Amino acid sequence: MNSLAKPLQRRGILLRVTPPSTLRNRHCFCKAQIAQLRGNSKVKSFTIRPAESDAELRASATLRAESFYTYPPERSFAGKIHQIMKGDEEFEALKEQRDLREAGQPNQKSACLVAVCPAESMQDVQDASSLQIIGDEALLGTLDLYAIRAMPGEVLIGDCSNPAYLANVCVAKAAQRQGVGRELIHSAVDLANQWRTEALFVHILWVNDRARMFYESLGFRVDKEESSNTAHYRGHCLEGIEGRGRTLMLRRDLP
Repeated sequence: MNSLAKPLQRRGILLRVTPPSTLRNRHCFCKAQIAQLRGNSKVKSFTIRPAESDAELRASATLRAESFYTYPPERSFAGKIHQIMKGDEEFEALKEQRDLREAGQPNQKSACLVAVCPAESMQDVQDASSLQIIGDEALLGTLDLYAIRAMPGEVLIGDCSNPAYLANVCVAKAAQRQGVGRELIHSAVDLANQWRTEALFVHILWVNDRARMFYESLGFRVDKEESSNTAHYRGHCLEGIEGRGRTLMLRRDLP
């Protein structure tokens, strides 16, 4: 599983968000966000930056569609069509958010972060052919960060006056277990601190033990848990079982 957080439910909802001044100068934000990895890592170094160009947003949207929507082999053809459709929807949503950031909306902030590395450095890595390419770079992972009161489509809301939320956290298969996800979260924490938010929250599926352990290793703790009845009435199912798709919300307090 290469998705580390639930996908943001966007249907019928338009988030009106604007970036902080730090995102105006992408190089200023990125200069300290270059991870140098050692040992047997397949990915020796990569850069984390805010995504703004159409190419960056398209690659991010495609990776998310491939991460959050998977299908059995007998449905591979129909599944691929569905992934393309979901990728197109996500791309349009990301462009709308970018346009709203550029227009400027007061008191709300967002960022789409991407982890990229030189594409040529991934040529000999297994599953490298599935990586999304942006010019001469390969996309390794992506996430969204929002400073808003509550996330659309979620019933669990952070109990603080100035929360931030992670969403759409995913890492490409070829780059998993290389520290990409951890560095993306570290960058999101840094940015949330720059926004002066009080705590960082993320929603995950209750059954996603891997994601829970990942976030707990980064200082998050379980804050709230959706009941089976609530998940049932919202129609959330997993593997055909009503209520099995219930949500956990994790929290990390920020200094």
